[in-house]
Amino acid sequence: MQLSGKIILAILGWTLTVVTCFAQTTSQTGPDEKGLWTIWQSQTNTPVDHAAIIEACKEFNAKSPNDPLITVIQGLEAWNLLKIGKTNEAVKIFEPMIALTDNPLQKAGSDMACAWLSRLDREQVVAALKKYYFKEIEFPVALSSLKTVKGLTLPPLMDRWGQGWFYQAEERLKMARQGYTLQSKRLGTDSDMTKALEIPYGDRINLMPVRLMSISSDKVTIEFLLPTQKSIYLQAGTASEGIVVACVGAKILVLSDGNHWRIVAKPH
Repeated sequence: MQLSGKIILAILGWTLTVVTCFAQTTSQTGPDEKGLWTIWQSQTNTPVDHAAIIEACKEFNAKSPNDPLITVIQGLEAWNLLKIGKTNEAVKIFEPMIALTDNPLQKAGSDMACAWLSRLDREQVVAALKKYYFKEIEFPVALSSLKTVKGLTLPPLMDRWGQGWFYQAEERLKMARQGYTLQSKRLGTDSDMTKALEIPYGDRINLMPVRLMSISSDKVTIEFLLPTQKSIYLQAGTASEGIVVACVGAKILVLSDGNHWRIVAKPH
C-alpha cells in the first residue's frame, strides 16, 4: 500500500523527534518521561518478556512513587501481570487506580482499571452461572436468580463503573436458556477477559501525531492523522474514535483506548 507524502513526512518527523528528544537528560524535578519511554520501548520491542517489563515498572515505582506518570507505569505493570496469570497482583495495582478526578491522565488510568477489573468480575459471574446451570440444567432468566442457589457466593452484580451487567439468557438448539450473553454495558463485546488479553498491546491506538497547531497558557492543540489520512485536532483530555489524549508532556504524548497505553513523541 502506498503512503501519501503527508504520512511519510509525519513518520520521518516523528522518528527524528524520538531520536533527538530522548537523548536529552530529563529534568530531575519533572515527570520522568525518559524513564517511561525506556519502559515503553521494552513493551513495544519485547512484548512477550513480561517479567522484565514488570521488573522495570517496579523499579520505576520504587524510585519515583509520586511521579505524575506513575499511573501509566501501573497500567503497564498490571497488564503484564495479567498476561502471566498473576491476577491477584494485578488487582492490587488496578484497584487504587480507580478514582473520581478531572485530571485527564488519572481519569484514563481509572477507566483502564475499571475495564480490566470489570472483566475479572465478569469471570466470577460466569462461574456462578455455571453452578446455577449444573443445578437447574438451564441458565437463569435474570442474574438476581443466582441468589436462590444454596451455598453460592453471590458474584458482583455491577461492573466497576457501577452499572448492572447486560445479561440475556438465550434459547439454543430449541432448548430453553441453554446459552447467555453477559457484558459490561460500557465494554460491550470487549467484556471477555480471554479475548481482551489476546489483543496486542496498543494495537488499536492508531492515531499518528503530526504537529502542534496552537499553544496557549494551559492548552496544546495537536494534529493527528487517522488511518484514513483524515486529520483530527485534539487536546489533553479529548478523544476521537475511542482514543483519548491522556497527557501532553514536555516531549511525549500519552494516549489510551481504555485498555492500553501508547506513548509517542510529541511533535513540533
